[in-house]
Amino acid sequence: TGKRVGGGVTFAKSVRDSRQDMPKRQRRLACDSAVLAKLLSNDVLVVDQISFDQPKTRDFASMLGNLNIDRSCIVAIGGYDLNVYKSARNIPKIRVMPVSELNAGDICRHRKMLFSKDAIVSYLEKAKAVK
Repeated sequence: TGKRVGGGVTFAKSVRDSRQDMPKRQRRLACDSAVLAKLLSNDVLVVDQISFDQPKTRDFASMLGNLNIDRSCIVAIGGYDLNVYKSARNIPKIRVMPVSELNAGDICRHRKMLFSKDAIVSYLEKAKAVK
């Protein structure tokens, strides 16, 4: 690339970013609407708990098979659980995240949602506290 007089670069790439942040209330409403849409289309599953003694991808895959989850799925858990993350990280199109990090984009990108019981309770408590 050649230099120009005054310091400009001849074929410089544009670094302008035109994204805007959404207001917090609007992000929360979008997330709630996405979860509601999944509920209405029967794409939300709730299990008692999701925990493993040690990270085993085979165990996680068999759990998904028992629940008839064969496509993309977002797994919402109450808090950080390293064994669950390590068990699921090698399975394609499966995303594990705590309830506090759920967002509308990830929910819409995945076909199904799997909540643990404590995750759905904390999600509903958070939604109830906001309103």
